[in-house]
Amino acid sequence: MLTKLLYRAQGGDKEALRELMERFQPLILATARRLKTADTNWQDLVQEGRLSLLEAIYDFRARGGAPFPWYARRRVYYGLYNYRRREMNTRQREGLILSGPAGEEEGESLLDLLPAQGEGPEGQVLRRASYLSLRLALARLPDKQRRVLQGLYFAGQGVTELAREMGITPPSVKGLEARGLKNLAKAGILPPPGK
Repeated sequence: MLTKLLYRAQGGDKEALRELMERFQPLILATARRLKTADTNWQDLVQEGRLSLLEAIYDFRARGGAPFPWYARRRVYYGLYNYRRREMNTRQREGLILSGPAGEEEGESLLDLLPAQGEGPEGQVLRRASYLSLRLALARLPDKQRRVLQGLYFAGQGVTELAREMGITPPSVKGLEARGLKNLAKAGILPPPGK
């Protein structure tokens, strides 16, 4: 019965999925109760348990030999355990006074020492816009200049290899590269030469 219900849920049957979630709700609640600390939010733990169970339902493959209840129990436990650990680490980091002094240096704070945590949404938008501008500017270049720049900067080809492939001399490749870069600078994609 459980196997049929599981296959139906994996196939997209929402009623089967709802029934599986209800059947394993006591597991989620018991695991959340066991792993709850003063620093973790009960509702967040329960929600994380539900997400872990959903992942278990869709990821489970019977060929592995383990029964689904065992697999679900493990996935829910580790999902909640990892969530709790992330929360505790976040709270510890938030507890630091980042604007306080970092050491002997005057004016240096802990905030200055932290590495960037990846690109924010603004950076992604700017990077995407720059990429599209570059693609557009490359498309407007004469064919040979575009081919040289794409070969050297995007395909990782060497000057000699590109010269042989295009049937021209290596100094001609260097000249096409210089003219292409100059044209990209005129289009505002690159800083002017010498800057």
